[in-house]
Amino acid sequence: KLVFTTNIAETSLTVARVGFVVDCGYCKQKNFNPKTGMESLQVTEVSQVQAKQRAGRAGRTQNGKCFRLYSEETFLRSLPKVTVPEILRSNLSSVTLQMKAMGIDDVVRFDFMEPPDRVRLVKSLRLLFLIGALDADGGLTDLGKRISQLPLEPQYGRVLLAASELGCASEALTLVSLLSSEGIWFRPSRQNQLQLEEAQAVQERFVHPLGDHLTLLRVYNSWEEEGDLSPEWCKDNFLHFRALRQARDIRGQLCEQLEKVTEASLRDAAKEGSRRDRDRQDRDRGSGGGRSGGRGGTPVEKALLQAFCEGFFMQTARVCAAGGGWLIVGENVLVKCEGSSAMDGSGAEWVLYTDLVGSTVANCMMRTVSAVEHKWLMPLLPKLNEVDLKRLVGEAPSAKISKAEPQKDPEQLAKEKDEKVGSARERFLARKAKMAAKK
Repeated sequence: KLVFTTNIAETSLTVARVGFVVDCGYCKQKNFNPKTGMESLQVTEVSQVQAKQRAGRAGRTQNGKCFRLYSEETFLRSLPKVTVPEILRSNLSSVTLQMKAMGIDDVVRFDFMEPPDRVRLVKSLRLLFLIGALDADGGLTDLGKRISQLPLEPQYGRVLLAASELGCASEALTLVSLLSSEGIWFRPSRQNQLQLEEAQAVQERFVHPLGDHLTLLRVYNSWEEEGDLSPEWCKDNFLHFRALRQARDIRGQLCEQLEKVTEASLRDAAKEGSRRDRDRQDRDRGSGGGRSGGRGGTPVEKALLQAFCEGFFMQTARVCAAGGGWLIVGENVLVKCEGSSAMDGSGAEWVLYTDLVGSTVANCMMRTVSAVEHKWLMPLLPKLNEVDLKRLVGEAPSAKISKAEPQKDPEQLAKEKDEKVGSARERFLARKAKMAAKK
């Protein structure tokens, strides 16, 4: 028996009767670049610690051997001694918010066991300020306290709170749960061309004209209504049942947490949302569905995208006049959609994305993209120019507005000075006379 496994088997998994291990010397690591905001899954060399852990898998329940596909010289000279800690290669916005909620104000100078670089921490403070979790001086706001109570990335927490105000909390819970779980699409191998074409044709009917976010929502609602939560329906529609089930579990947990934060019941909202989804699906079937039906979107769908603008307005892009894609706001970096996106080839003027993936700035792609209206972004985009990083990290004095005292007349100032000098002279003479009387 052959067992193929990722690096999860190094420490978290023990398979019985494993006698031989073949170590390729590589692994895939997620790396977040704070300067570009891109996340990439890179193939990197394992560390010496990881290599020893892999070799140890062969001798857990019986004697065994490990065959390493690299030389001993490579192990000693090329491989790093220890694995790079996750805090040094991750987005720290969630960590920073939790530290602020715990009362740790000076996050940049905090004594970490493995201190991340300054840029990573400052960028996380900037993001929290943009979504309203921090004020201009880096202090935690009331909104930030509520976001910190949700077990989510701060941007998703901001989306849920905005959705509860816009009346689309049920839909937002579903969508955030899907984005927090594994990918739901099953992509057949390109070698099996017939199955690939069949999968594309079946998945095409779920595509929403406004983009990937509402497409995911349409898939989940169809799974609940048409598929009756069955794995067979997922198989027929080339979807991952495990991912949808995971999203459903996450949704149930988030619903309870959001009810505590907003102090409002979401059960009735969920029923109302299901009813609206059924009505919308009936209208889509009547109008042809797919990319052709309901191009404008329903009021609830628009409210959902508007709620996402509250948390992701800094991750929007405007169509490039010269063609070739969209330009990210504030960065002027040209980006395109992934080939599997519903917005691929779209001419939407403004788009919003939840992830930016790629290895370099010249080769970055937007993942999970939707068309948004400019009027939703107009009150939010000016905040990008209001960021004062020195104030956020506590290196500049707080710019508090104070009323300037009116200047007094020079003669009045001289008179007041003479009065103070005379009063002091009288007090001095009185003390001197008192001491003389005692003698």
